Amino acid sequence: MHRFIELCTLFEKLESLQSRNEMSLLLSEYLKTCTGPEVEIVSYMIQGRVAPMFVKSEFNYSEKSLINLLTNYTSLEISLLRKESGDIGDTVFKIWEERKQKGSILDTSEIY
Repeated sequence: MHRFIELCTLFEKLESLQSRNEMSLLLSEYLKTCTGPEVEIVSYMIQGRVAPMFVKSEFNYSEKSLINLLTNYTSLEISLLRKESGDIGDTVFKIWEERKQKGSILDTSEIY
C-alpha cells in the first residue's frame, strides 16, 4: 500500500506538467507499483471521483460550501486565505501543512 502523501506528490508533479504524454507516463509508472484495489482507488481519485460514473455518490459541494466547512473546522478565515492563494486546493494544502496533519502516514485506502 502506498502512503497518501505519495499520491499527493504524484498529483503535484502532474499539476506542473504540460505534456499529456509525460502525464500518461508518470501515471503509468505510479500505477504499476499499486496493488489491485489501490489501482481502483487511485483511478477514481485521478478523475476526482469516489465511485464509478454509474454510481450516484457525488458530494455536490460548491466552493462556497467548502469554504464554510473549512472555516467551521479550522476556525480560520478561509475566504481570505483563498483570495491570497487563488485556489481552494492550494488553500487546503497550506492549512494542512501548517497543522502538520498525519496525512504522511495514512495509506491511500484509509483516505479513500
